[in-house]
Amino acid sequence: MEELVEHLVIGTGFSGLAVAHALAQDGASDLVILDRAPDLGGVWLNNRYPGCSCDVPSYLYALEGMPPYRWSRRFPKREEILDYLRTCFRETGLDRHLRLNVAVQAITWLEAESRWSVKCDSGRQFKARFVYAATGQMPRTTIPNIDGLESFEGDRFHSSDWPEELDLSGKRVGVVGTGASGVQMVSGIAESAEHLTVFQRNAPYLFPRNDREFYGWERRLLNAGPFWRRLYRSFLYWKHEANGIAYFKFQSLLHLVRYNTMRQVKRFLPEGEVQTGATPSYAPGCKRVLVNDDYYPTFKKPHAELITDDIERIEGRDVVCRDGTRHPLDILVMATGFDGTRPMPGIDVVGKDGLSLHKHWDEHGVHAFYGTQVSGFPNLFLLIGPNVGLAHNSVLYMMESQVAFIRKIVRWAIETGKAAEIREEAQASFNTRLDRLLSSTPWQIGGCVSWFHDRKMRNVGMWPTYTFRFRSELEATSPKSQMDG
Repeated sequence: MEELVEHLVIGTGFSGLAVAHALAQDGASDLVILDRAPDLGGVWLNNRYPGCSCDVPSYLYALEGMPPYRWSRRFPKREEILDYLRTCFRETGLDRHLRLNVAVQAITWLEAESRWSVKCDSGRQFKARFVYAATGQMPRTTIPNIDGLESFEGDRFHSSDWPEELDLSGKRVGVVGTGASGVQMVSGIAESAEHLTVFQRNAPYLFPRNDREFYGWERRLLNAGPFWRRLYRSFLYWKHEANGIAYFKFQSLLHLVRYNTMRQVKRFLPEGEVQTGATPSYAPGCKRVLVNDDYYPTFKKPHAELITDDIERIEGRDVVCRDGTRHPLDILVMATGFDGTRPMPGIDVVGKDGLSLHKHWDEHGVHAFYGTQVSGFPNLFLLIGPNVGLAHNSVLYMMESQVAFIRKIVRWAIETGKAAEIREEAQASFNTRLDRLLSSTPWQIGGCVSWFHDRKMRNVGMWPTYTFRFRSELEATSPKSQMDG
């Protein structure tokens, strides 16, 4: 038997919280929030590796209109972010709408009813007028094809599947990958493990984070009232927005990133092949610039080493590199990232006239209208969808811009009794302009391939200009002129 609901949200991370809160503010009581996990939190629940934290300042990595939260440090760690999310769900009353341990398997548009049929595991089913896919940017892990990986005789897992209560004492630990999660976990692992070996896949660019706990006077000021918090948040926003100049206007400024990276490489890594291998071969900004203070200093410890040679195969407990060297390990952590090019992975999405979303994207590339709607899929809204990612500011600003747009569209659909579907020509026009803006960014001309690119080598991850333009353009979008219904 199907449960009839008006609004169905998939996901309990920041985007699920933001859109559910907006709906509740507009008076929506017929609201269900689903998550396949046993607790809320999304990516912050799943990732519990040592050192897991956010690259965005705490007061910028928070949602407008939520209960005030007393952050303890400049950059929040995973435990504090989870506590923030739980506090927000509880104090806004949204926790009563949660349905946990429910995995969505398929959603199908029912044209005659103008509703979505939502099928979940364990046979549970819903019929929802509006569906909000808050499944995040990193829902699907990626594992490289390494000969013998499946037969590794020690403990092996992806960084997002870090076992609870894992004891690293006396263990030889290997980390494959030097992206955001790999770089973050290195220092924490080195504190406990007998030996740490990091296998670099691509040399990263790093910039200082300068993280610390807030001083007492800072905490008192930020907790004194909403004015000071808004002022500090506004300062952080414009400080980070100014970084966009280096990506979109004067890319020569990104050489400051190269300078900082090479200064650390020469200071903390042994001369010769290691320093050469740790020198990025692509332009700064082409891949995600990592914000970190302790990655390279970790390799000054005698029991930590960086391997820049390629892995050739795995035999037993040994990782064998191309130069023939063997690295015996007890634990192998695959910090090899996520496929962020495809929203709603693992969910079969069928829209109007039997159109399969994932098949359509396979054939024509991953496209959407401001990362929020896809033509042919009425009343379906994506949060942090294609081309909403950022390199210079907080993606929560983009998400909140999407939510404001969604509120406008949903109100229009309810008032008119129509199904909200973006016009195909509006979507095509938007993506034509998007591709033109992307063509001159570091992600396209910087000499690298990253998770921003789909199989057709189109950048489907990043927004190619300033965030305030994203917001102002969505604010100017009229449902009456851009929607089929």
